[in-house]
Amino acid sequence: MKHTGKIIGYPISYNFWLGVLIFGFLFLRGQGFSQEIKVKDATGLIFQWNKPPQKIISLNPSATETICALGGEDELIAVTSFCRYPEEVKSKDKIGTILEPDIEKIVSLRPDLVLATKEGNRKKTIEKIRELGIKVFTFDSIYRFEDIYERVSLSGRLLGRREEAGRLISDMKHRIEEIKGKVKGRPKVKVFWQYGLEPIITANKKTLANEMIELAGGSNIARDALLRYPRYSLEEVTIQNPEVIILTSMESFGEDALDNWRQFKSIPAVKNNRIYLIDSDLVCNMGPRLIEGLEKIARALHPEAFANE
Repeated sequence: MKHTGKIIGYPISYNFWLGVLIFGFLFLRGQGFSQEIKVKDATGLIFQWNKPPQKIISLNPSATETICALGGEDELIAVTSFCRYPEEVKSKDKIGTILEPDIEKIVSLRPDLVLATKEGNRKKTIEKIRELGIKVFTFDSIYRFEDIYERVSLSGRLLGRREEAGRLISDMKHRIEEIKGKVKGRPKVKVFWQYGLEPIITANKKTLANEMIELAGGSNIARDALLRYPRYSLEEVTIQNPEVIILTSMESFGEDALDNWRQFKSIPAVKNNRIYLIDSDLVCNMGPRLIEGLEKIARALHPEAFANE
């Protein structure tokens, strides 16, 4: 009898490769679809793992908020004393401040990874921790919302939570479009953005603060300043006559700043009582809650656009 080379009507090669595919599927299923993680940080270092880090320390509130927004709060074993959101992080171990972290305690906790930011944390601190054999992933500076999306995306890759990162980014973009739609076509409002009191610091066009002002339907009077975060005097602000002043700090700072501004009644923002204090956590921490801050700015600049809500 002639050998047909077939089993149950299919060529032998078909059955062989089908078996290989099924075996491979079952093997990967048993292994939890492990995938190599390979990410480059802002200092040029490449971080590579076969599974996501399980013990993470955050040296910056923005990194803390982003990790938690992706569902990684259980992996966070310690944070700075400035990390106050979400509620779960208040019970985490504290490793000092952003600028003066307790390196000895960090080492004692034996983390798989420490998260830092290029602008928020000192370079020498990052280098010291690395010298002690601990991996420190440094996020890049933030200039616009696109950089926020990149930070969220990198965080998702580090945690093995790419899908969660994608959903978070999509949600942020959607909410920004909603805000833009509400203020579209309305007259631009002249805005002065104030950090601190002595000295008064503001922000130019190369900052996220400027993008937030513009997305909210405003025009930043310090847009063309040479420095990203220039000093401004009260007199300089008076000359440019802002219609709205945004104060970005805690309430004690806000009251002192308001007292300072009250003597300049010729400024439209002062005369019309349009000086707004916005929680710095919502506009200075470079994390997902910036969308809440953006909406507060838009409501301050164009309250009529939100009158029906």
